[in-house]
Amino acid sequence: MASTHPDFDSKVQKALEGTKFQVSKLEKITGGSVNWIYKVELTIEIESLKILSAVSSFSNQPSDTHNFVVRTPKFYHFDQDSSTQVLEFLSDGIHLKDYAIKNYGPPTPESFQPQCHELGKALGSWLRDFVAWSAQQVKHRELVAQNEFGQAVRHMLNYGWLHERTKEYPGILNDVEDILTQVEQLAASEKENTDELQIIHGDFWTGNVDFGEMIAEMYALWLYKSIDAGLWMMEGFIEGYGHISEEIAFRTAIHVGTHLVCVTTDFPAWGRENYERVVAVGKDIIVHAWKKDREWFQEGDLACLFRSEN
Repeated sequence: MASTHPDFDSKVQKALEGTKFQVSKLEKITGGSVNWIYKVELTIEIESLKILSAVSSFSNQPSDTHNFVVRTPKFYHFDQDSSTQVLEFLSDGIHLKDYAIKNYGPPTPESFQPQCHELGKALGSWLRDFVAWSAQQVKHRELVAQNEFGQAVRHMLNYGWLHERTKEYPGILNDVEDILTQVEQLAASEKENTDELQIIHGDFWTGNVDFGEMIAEMYALWLYKSIDAGLWMMEGFIEGYGHISEEIAFRTAIHVGTHLVCVTTDFPAWGRENYERVVAVGKDIIVHAWKKDREWFQEGDLACLFRSEN
């Protein structure tokens, strides 16, 4: 696909001039909602490959029979003046959601349950390690804390849009508008306490409280597409992440609910005919999490979230 933003193209090319990553061909690709993303061909391919082969990445090693390895794309180069990053291009990459829809049903055969559980577990374990590692990176935390725009975007998507969804689905959400307002205010106050914020990872939409975002995406596979694998991966993901307190379990559930209500209903591919039903599910999750109704959760699909805090 030819790029239609020559100004950005030229800035990227200029930023990489004179480096091992000098560009011979630049192609804009889709993905992301904040940064421009390009696939590039390098001027000196062979020399670059020699350098890249020596670069390591943050990853975990397989510890189960299905040999899942979770790691980030390798980071190769950063030009600070133009904020240009060079990352590994995974040519055969696919979103977890797309992979599940393509390979796991519905209905997902029971024989896939162990595989799906272990896949979720590997992802949860990686995330736990990432959260523990990033919490120790004081300078990184201080730098990320300066990104007020990024924080505002994340807050808007999961919490600011609650008010808009109330107007779109008044028959479902009007009777709990006061709770939704309090939830939005809670999230806003948390955002102001930068000492308690965690670094999140763009490839996962995750990190500490945003642990709930991956849970919501896996749960959405079940709610929208009746894919059992979504529930199995979700259970494994929570198990792999490990121990959390009851307070975090309820806070995570609130985030799951707001993601279902605000974010999944902004993607037509899920199926607009399902929006009202999923909004109702998200509403129930938010309300019962806000009221700390543990018994309600223990009887539903998110019971595994509360087993993890024992």
